Amino acid sequence: MSCGPYKLVSFENDKQIVFTKNENWYGYSDEDYAGMYQTTDIRCDVIENHESQLEKFLMGEIDDIVLNADDMKTYKYSDYLLKMDESMVFSICFNTNLDELIALEDRAGDGKNRRVGAYAEFREAFSYAINRKDFTENGTAGSKPQYGILNSMYYYDINNDANSIYRNTDIAKQVIVDHYGIEYGEGKTYATLDDAYKSVTGFDVEKARSLFQSVYNQMIADGNYTAGQQIFLTCIASEQQSLNAEKKSQEALLNQYIAEATKGTGFEGKIEIKFTNSPTMYNDFVNGNTEMILSVKYGADMSPYYQISKYIDTGNFVVPESKAYNPRGVELTIEINGEAITKTIHRWAKSINTGGDYVNASIEVKLLIMSKLEAFLIDEYIDIPIYSRCQVLLHSKKVIQGSDVYNPFYEFGGIAYMTYQYSDAQWAEYVAKYPNGISYE
Repeated sequence: MSCGPYKLVSFENDKQIVFTKNENWYGYSDEDYAGMYQTTDIRCDVIENHESQLEKFLMGEIDDIVLNADDMKTYKYSDYLLKMDESMVFSICFNTNLDELIALEDRAGDGKNRRVGAYAEFREAFSYAINRKDFTENGTAGSKPQYGILNSMYYYDINNDANSIYRNTDIAKQVIVDHYGIEYGEGKTYATLDDAYKSVTGFDVEKARSLFQSVYNQMIADGNYTAGQQIFLTCIASEQQSLNAEKKSQEALLNQYIAEATKGTGFEGKIEIKFTNSPTMYNDFVNGNTEMILSVKYGADMSPYYQISKYIDTGNFVVPESKAYNPRGVELTIEINGEAITKTIHRWAKSINTGGDYVNASIEVKLLIMSKLEAFLIDEYIDIPIYSRCQVLLHSKKVIQGSDVYNPFYEFGGIAYMTYQYSDAQWAEYVAKYPNGISYE
């Protein structure tokens, strides 16, 4: 009775798991659970191919399915869509080490330039060239444009405030507004910080063109580029065995943006970005075996202080020291309670986590330190945030979710709150009316 509302019936590795109602669970006779757990049996089938999943869903055999970008062309206006925000932030991370980039050129031996990522102006131009709104609409299944290191799923004081979302604080908004140089106040285009923040798109083709031309001139002067030379940038975009349709669409969009933003510059028609896949993509990046990766960072939703430190201190999230800067050497000065304090960014990241100088400081101080670290990271244009993943779920006409509003703690209510519009027999009768599949458009 201590094992919960369901018990395992059968398990077939890589094929199927079946659960059934556990009659001995105390909750079925507890008034606190009245009306909950109406599901009697759960069958989880392992179906790796997305097209097969969608086919079974339309035939009424599956109760929900996560859609991809191609599916959204058909179902974007469906009444049965549910959106799930996640902590995942996707970004383009550049190898900025000139020696490693030259080594990649030598290894390729095709005469193409691969060293542009060593120039901060090129990376900045790249960022301004990307139309994040268009990218998310046409290259993802409902994800959202992202401008900062942390998205709206990070809670800085969850034990005391269920609404303590870092991205919604003034100090976090100011980071983004400052990064893009947007002014606000009396006599300005935007009256308030919120107005300025809402205006951010990260997209400015004219600024990107100016920066591209500037870095073109600098690279010519430095002897790192020959006029007319082709530029080829490999971006490892997946750890899977092959690139899916969504990643191929994203590759095409990035090439489209860069082509448009380099018109009229020395780089016009010269830059090609090629997406590839590798099961060791992060090690490949760390070891200097690629020019770029489409990196994904996530986790620690309830501890943004820890999450920001992962970009600087440990793991695959951190940009390797040889790529641009040494986190133990770069110093940052922050004014705390009227006192200007200087530490390396490594020490600042440590300071707001377990054992750190400010781990027990006020929320305001910890947010200040975290925001300064975020500002440093995005201002370097080494790791450029592109989009924040939002999964789109299409749910069956058979079921009624507990809520149509996603909550990171309860999701949509799950099995506990799910109810049904049809019994199994009624559903079988309904499905039989649509031999070619049920319509959800």
